[in-house]
Amino acid sequence: RRVFYTALLAGALNVAAAQPEGYMFGRQLLIDGSKIAGPGVLTDFPLLVSITLPDLRTVANGGQLRSSSAFDVLFTLGDCGTVLPYQRERYVASTGEFIAWVKVPQLNPGADMPIHMYYGRTSVPPDPSTTAVWDANYRGVWHFNNSVADASGTGNNLTSTSTANINSGKIGQGRDLNNSSNINSNNSGRHLRMPNGVLSGVTNFTFEGWVSLDRYQTNWERIFDFGTNTTRNFFFTPTTASGTPAQTRV
Repeated sequence: RRVFYTALLAGALNVAAAQPEGYMFGRQLLIDGSKIAGPGVLTDFPLLVSITLPDLRTVANGGQLRSSSAFDVLFTLGDCGTVLPYQRERYVASTGEFIAWVKVPQLNPGADMPIHMYYGRTSVPPDPSTTAVWDANYRGVWHFNNSVADASGTGNNLTSTSTANINSGKIGQGRDLNNSSNINSNNSGRHLRMPNGVLSGVTNFTFEGWVSLDRYQTNWERIFDFGTNTTRNFFFTPTTASGTPAQTRV
């Protein structure tokens, strides 16, 4: 599976026509087909929706949402009736920033596709955010929204050693792994550790993430690594130079 950015063009909907019951406002989000990559049709794809709108603020902040946690947000296909599962990563009631991963049943490369976003329900529903966005192929999903918990539902939470939350990440928030000096590949220094055996039985895997380095000429600094000893391991480093560590953020 591949997670990608795509262009979302937001436009207001005439919600009086066929909106889900109780929702007062809506917008159409048009997925730009030219930004959809892949050799063929993508099925059950977790689509990133990252948007900030004045309407998505709470009523108390001059917007339209009734829930301070954005429980009254719903996504559907263009038919207005097929509800799409989504997982909310971040919501800021005062600004209308809303970040979520929406499970879209089918995306075709080159073909534009509309989905609908409804909000402002007269009675606030239970939290619709769900792990159903991620199928069994995902061994872990970590949003780093002031947490290192696994959002996939598999329970593969990370263990943080001296890392800190940062408010400005590539998507939502992130973690600061800045080490002031070179450290050994053991339990010292700032790092995030996966559970032992997280990839047990896996023969092929993809590890994706956004990493920010303030410099790349570091001394074999590892962005991530797997293994059991010095002879059986796999790691990724930006350089084999001899500089000081970078200010690493993920």
